Amino acid sequence: MSHLYNAIANEIVNKALQGAIVNERRNSLLWWRETLYSLSFKRGYRSLSSAVATVTMAYDLHLQMPAFYPQSVEYLLRETVRATLDVREESGVVSVTAFCRDLLESEEKFGLIQLLGQSPEEHERIPLLDFIKQILTTQNLDSQNVRNKVGIDPEKQISFGNLAVWLFRDLQARKLTISKKS
Repeated sequence: MSHLYNAIANEIVNKALQGAIVNERRNSLLWWRETLYSLSFKRGYRSLSSAVATVTMAYDLHLQMPAFYPQSVEYLLRETVRATLDVREESGVVSVTAFCRDLLESEEKFGLIQLLGQSPEEHERIPLLDFIKQILTTQNLDSQNVRNKVGIDPEKQISFGNLAVWLFRDLQARKLTISKKS
């Protein structure tokens, strides 16, 4: 009988612990959304350029999330980007080439390299995140490389919110890959 009691008690404790973890994560996400503060750069997103803020928001959110997350997190990211940049979806678009150029010309490019790490030179298709790391490291942006390495039209207009989600997914995929190796 005590074995059954212990099993029930353990289940109750585990459920309470899971609930506390979910509540803590929700509170952290709401606080992040409310403050619009980057823990990575130790300043507000609105003090960063649109391109840098987009990458940094994706990165900061990635740090708060487990490898598997609810899809609503991507909507939270899109809406946070829109609120931060004070844009509507149709006016907040940029080409991938212009986005990468803005990152390359930003004062925070070396901070971004530290956050994202340097990427080895590759000759096949790579994630957008790795492409951004390459251009920040090599200081070389060739719009034809966008097509060859990332596989999209270099002048394709994409919203900052969708770019943030794209980068967030790349970060989460990297997290999954690392966790599989462990």
